[in-house]
Amino acid sequence: MKTHRLLPVVAGLALTLPVIAQVVTPPPATAPTVDQNLPKPAPRTFVEAPKAHPTQAQPVQEPIPSDVDLNALIKKDADGKVIPLKGPLYLEALKANSKIPPDFWDRAKPFLEERRQNMEFVMINNLDLMDKIEDGIFESTGFDKAQVDKLLSTARPLMKPAAPDVLSKELKNRNLISDMQYRITESLVRNYVLAKNPVPKADVPKDERGKQSFAVLIQLYKIPFDEFVHIHHDLTEVAADNMRDIVPLLNVDDATASKVREAMSKLKKGASYDDKATAVKSLRDVLTMDQRKEVLRQAGTIWKAQHEGK
Repeated sequence: MKTHRLLPVVAGLALTLPVIAQVVTPPPATAPTVDQNLPKPAPRTFVEAPKAHPTQAQPVQEPIPSDVDLNALIKKDADGKVIPLKGPLYLEALKANSKIPPDFWDRAKPFLEERRQNMEFVMINNLDLMDKIEDGIFESTGFDKAQVDKLLSTARPLMKPAAPDVLSKELKNRNLISDMQYRITESLVRNYVLAKNPVPKADVPKDERGKQSFAVLIQLYKIPFDEFVHIHHDLTEVAADNMRDIVPLLNVDDATASKVREAMSKLKKGASYDDKATAVKSLRDVLTMDQRKEVLRQAGTIWKAQHEGK
């Protein structure tokens, strides 16, 4: 896969069609003499060509209605910066989709709950990869095809078919949303990401414009991982708030348990998510990978109980 083919929003392709001149040889001035001794050609057998079947006309895709606000996700602060979303990108896009009827949420609830559990399971099993994503593996990828290929190869365990497809696609495949509702959701997602990571203007120097365009591309690549990141954030926060109850369930020795409690004791009441995430991240040096996974599993159980019936 070539990197330049993956820039549909940051580059255009110019297509040119060659004009081919046909040269016609003029006829000879006199008819050529035919050698009567030449062998006669074998009789020709004609095979009837198969009859062509009329091509069935493809249905014309209905355009998105003009009354749909495809920028509904884009809200800006006083400085003109796009405000980050509170929830997973696709879930927020569905909420902002004006063509999603109120009864959708009741119909989709069993699937959404099942999907959450599946996503959580896949994320925890690939916690080493989540560490890399949280540490900025996407943002630190260089402007180079080999590095992009390596990034996509590394991220494969959280991509289809190893992991669930993006939310809108799964909803469409299960007939929980229509094609129109799907296309509107995709447009909302794309427009939000491009507003948050704008394509560089034409007056930007060429080299800098290339780097900025690549940064936009990386954020487009990152879209399918957004839901995993939000789930990881949810469980990280729950773990930080409930570590005292989780530690006894980890089957660790007293010395390790003491180190965990010491790391979490630094959190003050009302600590921000960033402070909680920093404290939980420090446990990488205290707990094994399997123990850290168990922390998130226990946090997942607590999160589920907290959101039961919501």
